[in-house]
Amino acid sequence: MLEALGLRIMLDAGTATRVLHEARVVFLFAPNFHPAMKHVAAVRRELGTPTLMNLVGPLANPASVRHQVVGVADPDRAGIVAEALLRLGAEHALVVHGRVGMDEISPQGITDVWEVKDGAVRRWEIDPERFRLGIKDVAELRGGEPADNAARVERILGNGSGPSDPSGLAAVLLNAGAAIYVAGIANTLAEGIGRAREVVASGAARAALDRLRKATASISG
Repeated sequence: MLEALGLRIMLDAGTATRVLHEARVVFLFAPNFHPAMKHVAAVRRELGTPTLMNLVGPLANPASVRHQVVGVADPDRAGIVAEALLRLGAEHALVVHGRVGMDEISPQGITDVWEVKDGAVRRWEIDPERFRLGIKDVAELRGGEPADNAARVERILGNGSGPSDPSGLAAVLLNAGAAIYVAGIANTLAEGIGRAREVVASGAARAALDRLRKATASISG
């Protein structure tokens, strides 16, 4: 999908650093930074089910981030991931599992949260209805072909043709709000979601995508 949006993702460390400085955001394609992952990628595709690599990947972020939102598909492993983040030095992180089976914050139903902060792990829940972001059917979030998904992103960010996408927007606001919260830009999740609304409504989110597209397009080779 990212490539369908016009982004180049095959970046080495030096180029990724440059893109981050220019665009203030960058996508790090794991196999480019952890060569061993190239050898297991084909096996993971053949299995078609979550493996240990789904847990290890976020813990092996090449940027050594200390603030992050990590989704897990299996709630029984969420506590393990949270404890690992704590031991790895995370300053503020959210490990999330949507009870409908999503490895992110879900706009349908409850999402369980394991919050890593101040040297401890705290459990709580997110109810999207509290933020008026609840949807009736999570199937509304189902993806399609890369080009279709890219067009959907464009619509959500306000520069695409076609009908509005309230379900997609709800998912974006919940998860972006969580990222804004753990980054320390907002003091609460509610405040983070509010900031995310403003960013999308003002066109700043769209501008960020354009900035990233421009930064990666300038890469030679």
